[in-house]
Amino acid sequence: MIRGIHTLLKFSSIRSKLIALLLIVRGLPLLITGYLSYRSTTQALLKQTTRQLGNLAEKTAQQIDDFFQSAKRDIDLLADYPFIQLAFLQFEFRQRLDTVKRLLVDYSKKNDIFSGIYLITLDGRPILAVPSAESAPPDFLNDRWFSRTLQEGIYLSKASRLEGTGQAGIFLGKVVYDFEDASRPVGVLAFHIKPSAYADFAKSLHIGSGGYAMLIHHGGDVIYHPDSRFRTTRDILQNGDERLRTHIDQSTRGMTGYGRYSFLGEQKFLVYTPCRQMPWSVGITVLQGELMADVN
Repeated sequence: MIRGIHTLLKFSSIRSKLIALLLIVRGLPLLITGYLSYRSTTQALLKQTTRQLGNLAEKTAQQIDDFFQSAKRDIDLLADYPFIQLAFLQFEFRQRLDTVKRLLVDYSKKNDIFSGIYLITLDGRPILAVPSAESAPPDFLNDRWFSRTLQEGIYLSKASRLEGTGQAGIFLGKVVYDFEDASRPVGVLAFHIKPSAYADFAKSLHIGSGGYAMLIHHGGDVIYHPDSRFRTTRDILQNGDERLRTHIDQSTRGMTGYGRYSFLGEQKFLVYTPCRQMPWSVGITVLQGELMADVN
């Protein structure tokens, strides 16, 4: 009887080994196939998503470029307008500037992108501001954007705050020449562009529950981020890993790229591309979990 029990146990052991062997032989290819399928699908989805997000970033950068190109065309046309050119002569002879003021008010109403439009003498004194300020506009003589405008003829500044009002924005300046002598500068026409006019291109992008776009200046300032705490790239880097440092470094050098990183404890995926009219880069980030949800 004991011998029978040993035989039965031996048979059961052999049967278990055979079953295990069959499971390995049949299951291992399925596991390998499943892993390869998952890896292939993941790579395909990542490639497709990278391409789509990259196209979206490029489109956003192009919209920003088109916006500033349009603003430059407008200021070119206005600076050559006779009423603008003659305004400086009228001011010199203490004549009222009602006509040119109406012109700029009408233009400002049709283009709600300005916090201010200024006519400025060559020594930096504003002779007309639209809209009219309760207090006198600031003197622009020592402002870097003003001196660069006089040097280059037309100049687009970095984002800053307007002294006296504290309004954030960007100055676009254009030298105005004499009506009868196109070689003699008489003053400067300047647009002060609202942040919403250019930041809204990035602000309007929402990808999933945690995806967003940001604008980063190549000098290290953050032009737009949905979280106002992050005003510089240093603020961002304090909350990310080494991979994020690499991406930020490449984006501030005007490079195009993409990759994974960690930020505030979340795993994310980022694509970035530079603008052409401004020293900025557009970055679009999505949550890694949402990116891989369908595959998982």
